[in-house]
Amino acid sequence: MNPGDKREPNVTIAPRWPRWHLPSDHVTFLNFLASHDGIGLTSVRGILNDAEIDALVQRLRNRGGLLSCKDMPDGSRLPYELNINYLDALSNPHTNDSVELAARKFLTAQAILLSLQGLPAIYFHSLFGSRGDLRGAEASGMPRRINRQKLDRHQLDRELHDTGSLRSRVFEGHRELIHVRRAHPASAPGATQRVLDLDPRVFALLQRSQESGDEVLCLHNVSEERVPVRLEAIAVPSRQWAPLWGLGPSIGGCSSLMLDPCASGWLSTAATSAAPPRQPIRSTPQPSVP
Repeated sequence: MNPGDKREPNVTIAPRWPRWHLPSDHVTFLNFLASHDGIGLTSVRGILNDAEIDALVQRLRNRGGLLSCKDMPDGSRLPYELNINYLDALSNPHTNDSVELAARKFLTAQAILLSLQGLPAIYFHSLFGSRGDLRGAEASGMPRRINRQKLDRHQLDRELHDTGSLRSRVFEGHRELIHVRRAHPASAPGATQRVLDLDPRVFALLQRSQESGDEVLCLHNVSEERVPVRLEAIAVPSRQWAPLWGLGPSIGGCSSLMLDPCASGWLSTAATSAAPPRQPIRSTPQPSVP
């Protein structure tokens, strides 16, 4: 999902961490991608090597990101946090990504977050598809301000009701994902997960409900190429997959499918694969000021 980068997008690094196991059945993971602070680097040391971290830092600085470092005893400075809006990190604001492509890239990352075992946490600015506030960070002298833009409520409402806007597409995509996750037992915090090695461009997870045995297959294409996925290679031949989210109904019962660039799709073995109906978004009246 990184146009213009020298390295091809792939998920060969990702399986190093989702294979961690919980210490007991009484706890679960809390998963998040973005927060009011930056993207921490300390926790990925040992998962990413130094060259991979350096490449990531340079790539995101080229996208308008800032960097926080700490002084080391030898006099060097060690990066510990990338200060960049998460949407900007995935869709370069300085390139010509269409609204549709930018939203698809971001929602694929959020779909990965929502597919992981545990409880997902979604940052306010991620939910509403905000871009980075570099001007605010530079004016305040605080790199973390880049991801803390103060929004005008009326302007936010207008953008959310504009179905062609980036905010609207990101917000509606989140609503669909959340409703699907809540409706399916295989997405419960206590459900099990298995990382599948299907293709270097596809992050794939198989969720399974310990109570009902229902399963959800989560497929996420992080490349800008169309990627074929053979479903019969994942499970026993008798299993029938039905589209749950992000895929058309025509793939039901098929032995293979094609993932569009930077796109995701979830499939289910449950008898009911449709998400519950969603309520339309409404503006909240603002109190009058005397």
